[in-house]
Amino acid sequence: MNWEEIKKVILSAAPTLGAAIGAIVPVPGGAAIGGLAGKILKQVFGIDSPDELTQVISQDPNAALKLREAEMAFQLETLKVSLQETKAFLADVQSARTRQTEHEKATGKTDINLYILAWVLVGGFLGLTSFLIWFAYQGKPIVDQSGVLYMLLGTMSTAFGMVVGYFFGSSKGSADRAAAIDKLLKK
Repeated sequence: MNWEEIKKVILSAAPTLGAAIGAIVPVPGGAAIGGLAGKILKQVFGIDSPDELTQVISQDPNAALKLREAEMAFQLETLKVSLQETKAFLADVQSARTRQTEHEKATGKTDINLYILAWVLVGGFLGLTSFLIWFAYQGKPIVDQSGVLYMLLGTMSTAFGMVVGYFFGSSKGSADRAAAIDKLLKK
């Protein structure tokens, strides 16, 4: 029996764990979610191959309970990985803000380039969006066979979102979520 057949058996008792078996989803540290699911199954059942797992599941009356236990362990590990990613993201955001305040403390001046760049990006996004809305309102078709105009709109939209996130702290929700996960893991 192979892992795909085992996956079908596990899906009934532990859907999250079953779905993760064989999935190749990279996570920080070079592991994969599918590898994590297999590792947890090996720990809970003490097996090394799909054939052994099939045998253990068919003979153990508490197999469904052990699968639920394995699924909870898998979800906990997945939450830990998510928490690490969120912490890394928030540290990156904090680093950018710290750089700005340290620069201002050291020089005694505000970094005007940061604000100029932000205003250029915001103005460019609003100008391009206004241009496209005006054309649509006039009923004039916008023919962009090369796709450059819409690539520019996508780039400007992303930059606009980053500027707003930097200056108005859109990572607040992420910080709250990270704190809540951290609190749950400490219980």
